[in-house]
Amino acid sequence: MAVAAFVSDSEARNELRNLGGIEPLVKMLASGDAEVRRNSSWAISVCATDEPTAMVVASLGWVSFYISMLDSVVVMVL
Repeated sequence: MAVAAFVSDSEARNELRNLGGIEPLVKMLASGDAEVRRNSSWAISVCATDEPTAMVVASLGWVSFYISMLDSVVVMVL
């Protein structure tokens, strides 16, 4: 949650991206802890509000992760 608050500023998003901080956030999406997944997802969503960061997020497989999550939710509902 703190990361999401930190990256609400475009300079902070640039700094996080340039220091390689996006990749650990994407990796946290695979956590077994729902709160970790929720907080990393929120931080990634905030980070992806600018195009350069969104491109990094996409290149790290964030979109594929969400598609797989949606598939599993659909299966659970059916």
